Amino acid sequence: MVSKSLSDELVLDLEKAVQKSLQRAWQDRQSIEALLKFHAQELDMKVMAAHIQLYVNDYSLNLGSEGERAIQTLIKGS
Repeated sequence: MVSKSLSDELVLDLEKAVQKSLQRAWQDRQSIEALLKFHAQELDMKVMAAHIQLYVNDYSLNLGSEGERAIQTLIKGS
């Protein structure tokens, strides 16, 4: 989600940046784990792996129709 006040060009740039970041996270998991360890309050690897999976998953790259419906539900509920 982005502000409606942003230009279409900026929105596309943001989408590309997020996609690039996600692709890097999938390709270089060790770097992501090192970053997470540096910032984590919980150092258990199972907990950190769960956090990574929470944010780096197929929905992160493409919400699909199910994700779109979820977003619409959130928007309507607020």
